[in-house]
Amino acid sequence: VNARYIVDVWRVGMVLERSKMDKREIEKVVRRVMMIEKEDGIRERCLDFKEKANICLSKDGSSSKYLDNLISHVLSFNSYAFAS
Repeated sequence: VNARYIVDVWRVGMVLERSKMDKREIEKVVRRVMMIEKEDGIRERCLDFKEKANICLSKDGSSSKYLDNLISHVLSFNSYAFAS
């Protein structure tokens, strides 16, 4: 994921130009986000991402299940080596 994807597809960020990366530029963008968040919906989309991430990271979420499957798969090689 890169900055353009976050800005153009997810629509939850703003672009900072590398050539202007100083504290004034960052402050300007942060203030801009704070002023347009009601109209633009950035905050709502961020909260939606947060909710989805919490679901995925919960005990029964997809991330936990995939990690459990990966661990089981790796451990199966260990038992296969000892069975030979």
